Amino acid sequence: MAMHLAPHQYSTLNNKRKKVKMTKTRQKQIMADWHAHNKWLRSVGQERVALDDYIDYANGNKKLPKSSDRASFKPLVDSKPVGYRETTSYPSAGADSGVASARPKKEYTGDLVVGIATMHKSNAVPVIDQKQAEEISKMGR
Repeated sequence: MAMHLAPHQYSTLNNKRKKVKMTKTRQKQIMADWHAHNKWLRSVGQERVALDDYIDYANGNKKLPKSSDRASFKPLVDSKPVGYRETTSYPSAGADSGVASARPKKEYTGDLVVGIATMHKSNAVPVIDQKQAEEISKMGR
């Protein structure tokens, strides 16, 4: 692929990350987000994150530790789900036992239609009498 067709992420001219300035409004927003994050962690039963770590995370400098890396991580206790009942297994019916019989094949038993003619490629048309059969045979495209 030629470089002039590649998207701007592949540019070799300037690929530095811009440093985000810490303004007072950004600091207030980060503090509110940190507070909400710690509130969520407390509700889940996890250890809270320090403010410095959260600021580094918000600026993209550092990743927050995963829940498995934290000291307060407790593995899930293997238990049966609520409402679980043990049931006995019943054998299924064999292939021989059918629920319903096969539908009878559709077959024309009347005497109105004499036959079927092909008109314009594969268009099947019912023929009622000799006159209609001759008309179909003489019909051109």
